[in-house]
Amino acid sequence: MTERTDTTGVELKPKGHYCLRIDRVIKSSIGKEGQKQYPGYKWYFDVMSTDSGFDTDSFDMFMFKSQMGDILRTCGAKEISEGIFEWNLEDMTGKVIECEMAHVDVKGKLREQLIEIVASTPVVKKEKSWDE
Repeated sequence: MTERTDTTGVELKPKGHYCLRIDRVIKSSIGKEGQKQYPGYKWYFDVMSTDSGFDTDSFDMFMFKSQMGDILRTCGAKEISEGIFEWNLEDMTGKVIECEMAHVDVKGKLREQLIEIVASTPVVKKEKSWDE
C-alpha cells in the first residue's frame, strides 16, 4: 500500500463546508519558546458534519484577535463599537456554526481560516420509536 507522509509540519484541514460545535475557547499565545509571544485564543471544535472528507471528529485552531470578529459576531458577542467585543469564554461553549474552511497565504505559507461564518442549529437525528 502506498503511504503519503507530509513532513512539512503543517497539515491543513481540507477546504470545504463545515458545521462545527464550539467545545471550548481558551486564551492563549503562540511564538517560539524564549521569544516574543503573540496573544490570541485557541478554539476547540467538534465536527458535526462536513463535505470535505475530513475524517476526524474534532480539531482545534489558534486565532489571533484580528481573525475573530466574524465568529464573535455570529456567536452573539456584544459589539460595543466596531471591532470591539465584550464576551465570556464560557458563553461560546455549545454554539453551533456553519462555515467554509479556506487556505490563505500568510507570508508565503498556507494557513487555515474560517470564512462565511453563520449561526446554525445542530441536526439531531430522530430515532424511530417502537410504536411507529
